[in-house]
Amino acid sequence: MRLNAGIAARLLVAACVLAGGISLIGTHSTEAQTMPPRPQSLGSYWITYYWFAPESWFTAKKMIGPGLKVAYREDFLYSARGISMQGTGTGDDGVLLHWRSGAGPWVNKEGAETKTAASGFTNGSPYSRPGGCVWWAIDAAGAPIPTTTDNKRPTFANDDGTWQNPPPTNPAAYTVVCNRAAVALGQPDDLNFRGYPDTFGIGVGTNVTPWRSIATDRSVIPKGTTIYIEALKDTPSKGCFSADDTGGAIIGKHIDVLIPPDKTLKLPAKGELTLVPKGVDCPPPVALAPGPLGNLNLSYLIPAGEKTASAAKSAAPGLKNQNLQEDFLYGTNGVVARSVGVTRKGKTIVALGGGWWVNAAGTKTMQRADGTWSKGAPVWRDGGWRTKRGRPTYKKPNGTWSAGVGVRYRKYQDRFGYSKKGEFVPWKTVTAPKATAPLGTLLALDMLPSAPCIVVNRVADTLPAATVHVVVPVGTDPASLPTLSPATVLAATAGTATGCP
Repeated sequence: MRLNAGIAARLLVAACVLAGGISLIGTHSTEAQTMPPRPQSLGSYWITYYWFAPESWFTAKKMIGPGLKVAYREDFLYSARGISMQGTGTGDDGVLLHWRSGAGPWVNKEGAETKTAASGFTNGSPYSRPGGCVWWAIDAAGAPIPTTTDNKRPTFANDDGTWQNPPPTNPAAYTVVCNRAAVALGQPDDLNFRGYPDTFGIGVGTNVTPWRSIATDRSVIPKGTTIYIEALKDTPSKGCFSADDTGGAIIGKHIDVLIPPDKTLKLPAKGELTLVPKGVDCPPPVALAPGPLGNLNLSYLIPAGEKTASAAKSAAPGLKNQNLQEDFLYGTNGVVARSVGVTRKGKTIVALGGGWWVNAAGTKTMQRADGTWSKGAPVWRDGGWRTKRGRPTYKKPNGTWSAGVGVRYRKYQDRFGYSKKGEFVPWKTVTAPKATAPLGTLLALDMLPSAPCIVVNRVADTLPAATVHVVVPVGTDPASLPTLSPATVLAATAGTATGCP
């Protein structure tokens, strides 16, 4: 059975029709999975890393930044290791803070503008946001030179009275200036002045998780995309990440990985990215190498066919304005029993579940693990017409009844939907246990010449090992089909939807 189409892992009732009769096999959503598109290589990306910056890493004096009511260390707020770059940080008081807004480029250690680009920064690594204090050249009397151009190197005041990022040569030839505009006009400086463009807020700005979330350029990798990074497979993420975040510094083939604040980590700066489609496990299943796979047991999914049905038509819940023959939907050779059916108009429909089986007396009966039934063999689903004695019956197109006149009608609980394109294609699609053949595996089954290339587009671990469940055409005689075949794994053909030529 399956839930609504918005849920990738849907419940499935698989029907395996063999010479000995019908066997209804119930599976759960975690045991049956429909093949989405194949994982897609995105090529090599530049990888950087960010974290929830801890204020304990920083030494500058505290100040109250715009949007905040409590003072925090200035370099914690505005340096390239702090919140303005990392996006989120944790204050010494345990409060989470986030960068909210702020325009303008970063500046490097020399104070020159450095902007983000697809492969890094245009003018070296950033040091701080613009608008803070700088080292400023002084004259012989120790006064700042208003007209000097040697006045850009950024700095932060430490608690001990020292200043960060001093000039590498002759630091005595400089002083610290904070109100640059005033000093350039020959006016006195104000060491408390700050002209940063950034604002901050309390809490986490975006819901992100270390070793799970990455920031991406959303025009390249949309929000919510699952990404596998082979170079990070040995980290706690196992290489699997979600595009949960973004940032102005993330452009093109560049991602920023959220990690714990650990200065000892040695992580790669480049890596191959793989887009993992919805419904595919991450890490992606390891593909089987082309070549012989050995013998596989064969079972078959034979869709129900409306053309052989004999009941009158009734509404098919879930299919808008669609009336279909009742035994095609609800009989023991119908869509619910086989999970799939083909209407007279050639539409493939699937059972979404909801009801239960009843025996010839109209009593609910359930299939046991050994294949037997709790109250005898089923003959119909829970709804439909009942005779005076409560036995299920249906009306035929000529007005007669299958098992006596119906006097009471019960509402069916089952619902139906249309299958996805390519989901159940005779001789081209197959279900297998994940351990036998992962999603996307291409097989040639020697004993099925009608299936020169067949794709594993569903996995169901309820199937026995070394068994595949092949979709065949409506009306196929199972007695004419082999139950064992040598199998070969095929190499995928580029440019095709499934990999088959």
